[in-house]
Amino acid sequence: MNNYSTRENRCSVFVGVCKSRELFEQYWKKDYELLWYDYIGFEMGIDFGINTYDEDFAVMVFQKNLTQKIDELVKNAETFDIDALKKMYPDGLDKPPP
Repeated sequence: MNNYSTRENRCSVFVGVCKSRELFEQYWKKDYELLWYDYIGFEMGIDFGINTYDEDFAVMVFQKNLTQKIDELVKNAETFDIDALKKMYPDGLDKPPP
């Protein structure tokens, strides 16, 4: 049984490079028939080994320009505590935390 109350302070950040907004949207698009049969139902799920995501809590942001700055990366996603992310990843999200 999932206990979501223990997960409320968690945030997963997936960062990548996509050639277009259309490909970005396709990457997240769910195939509900596959999900019905308990298969991974979207391309991002295949890459990260997750079956699905909850649309009510997901924030997907497409940035037109590449950046290494956390502030710029999440500027349109109001759910992030940017200061906490900077402390955890002082060298950027493409490097493991110290």
